[in-house]
This record gives sequence, structure tokens and C-alpha cells, in this order.
Amino acid sequence: NESSDKKALAILLNEGKMAAFGAKSRFSFLYQTLKFKPTDTKFEDSRHGQEVSFESVKEINPDILFVINRTLAIGGDNSSNDGVLENALIAETP
Repeated sequence: NESSDKKALAILLNEGKMAAFGAKSRFSFLYQTLKFKPTDTKFEDSRHGQEVSFESVKEINPDILFVINRTLAIGGDNSSNDGVLENALIAETP
């Protein structure tokens, strides 16, 4: 990870919505411990991340996309997240 130039983005899915998290967020272990490089995009350092659209993710264009499905993790009804990542713009992201 340290030797790679690839940049990563952490996305949280929650009831059909996507939020992005930066290097100083609650998912900072991806960047600080596992040494993935964050995208150049600056996100709010909020607990809930910064809501992003499919267009935003495509524009940010991360090399690696980490997806955390909160709804599924807490045993919720995941139907609102079904197909979210099958969007054409997300599919065009490496």
C-alpha cells in the first residue's frame, strides 16, 4: 500500500444513501494503519461523513473503493441499498 500510488475512498452505505469519509474520519485506519493513500478530495471530518452522489464518486475517481454497508451490518432491511453500487457511474470507477 505504501509503495503504491493508488488512491482509496471509503464509502458508507446507509438506507440507500452514500457518504464519503476522508483520512481523518472514523475510517482513518484505512489510511493511517493500513497505509492506503486518500484521494485528493477533502471531506468534512464529521462523524457521519459527507453525502456524495454517483457523479461525485466518478469525479473523485478513486483507484480503490472501500464500501461499508451500515444497514446490513446492524441487521437492517438492506433492500434500500440493493443495486446502489450497480449504478453505471460507479461501474465506470476503476
